Amino acid sequence: ELGPWLACVFVDPAARGAGIAEQLIEGICTHARDTGVETLYLHTSDKQSYYAKRGWAVIEQFEAWGKAQWLMSRSLR
Repeated sequence: ELGPWLACVFVDPAARGAGIAEQLIEGICTHARDTGVETLYLHTSDKQSYYAKRGWAVIEQFEAWGKAQWLMSRSLR
């Protein structure tokens, strides 16, 4: 029932720290908003603080694959 999802964001370690991930995510959010999407979802096991600083809210924490996961959403309205 939840969707669409932001998934599989990866930046080569040599290119990290230049804002590439944030540009990718913002581009996806803009495209989703422009096509009528009101909310995006994601889950992460280790980047919840990164996403929270960028407007994503924790819906719930759960365990999967032997580690803590965070289900998050971002309103695009």
